Amino acid sequence: METKLLCASSYGLLSLYRSRLMGLAMLFHAYELKFGLLPLDAFKAAGFAGVDVFFLLSGMGLYVSLSQANKAGGLLSAHYARPAVRILPSYWLVVGTYSLWLRLCGRISLKTAAWSMSALYYWFHIPGSFNWYVPALLAFYLLSPLFFRMFRRSGHPLALVLAAFPVSYGLYRLSIALELNYMEDFLYRIPTFSLGALPGAV
Repeated sequence: METKLLCASSYGLLSLYRSRLMGLAMLFHAYELKFGLLPLDAFKAAGFAGVDVFFLLSGMGLYVSLSQANKAGGLLSAHYARPAVRILPSYWLVVGTYSLWLRLCGRISLKTAAWSMSALYYWFHIPGSFNWYVPALLAFYLLSPLFFRMFRRSGHPLALVLAAFPVSYGLYRLSIALELNYMEDFLYRIPTFSLGALPGAV
């Protein structure tokens, strides 16, 4: 009971300050930002963790969203439609503008620009294409119902989160053997995304 109350309280706080936490994560991840103070800049050097904050909050939000939709008898298609409507227009605007500028500068081909707009380039390892984050996030959105069912059917959700660490590493080692190790950024975030689902699962 105490664990459930603690997780519920933690989720409430994280949900309340979700936008602020994401804003801080963006600042933390901005590599060009320097404070000019050694302790702060040393802390800032671990800015890659800002991405993990985003995946953590996304996992939490998606789990709770699926839980609410399940209780209300909502369709899975609606679950996929909401993030697509929220993310893809902004993604296409930013990536389209950036890709157009790169094309005008002669730095990428039209084919590469089309791959970037598709958000599939990461999985096919297309040279010169956009950042890995959005394709990885969309993949977690697609996989979130699977995470949801696993957490709902398990009597030990914490054990699932702990198991995600060796599974993640095992998949990474397999990706090396298959020459797919460029997917490491996605594979290493499986535990983070799983951990985000924990407050809603207990």
